Amino acid sequence: MLLSAGGEIRASTLTCYTQRMDHPRIERRPGVLGGKPVIKGTRMPVWLLLQEASFGRTVEEIVAAYPTITPDDVRAAFAWAADQVAEAPREAA
Repeated sequence: MLLSAGGEIRASTLTCYTQRMDHPRIERRPGVLGGKPVIKGTRMPVWLLLQEASFGRTVEEIVAAYPTITPDDVRAAFAWAADQVAEAPREAA
């Protein structure tokens, strides 16, 4: 819970939600899709998986459409993207 009994945000709890995750399933390789992030060992771009989700497709539907990836790969792409968004304001400041 982020709020204390008095309704204040507890910094120690908030910190755990803002720590960057490690993303071992995501990689960038020179010469592969212009160095854009892909699922490790594939040419499957992270942006494509995010786009599929934005169209309303479920993880299961995405995996069925792209059988070389797993549900964990799709979730890893989502987690990587979330970290990128979370870090963006700090980089812009």
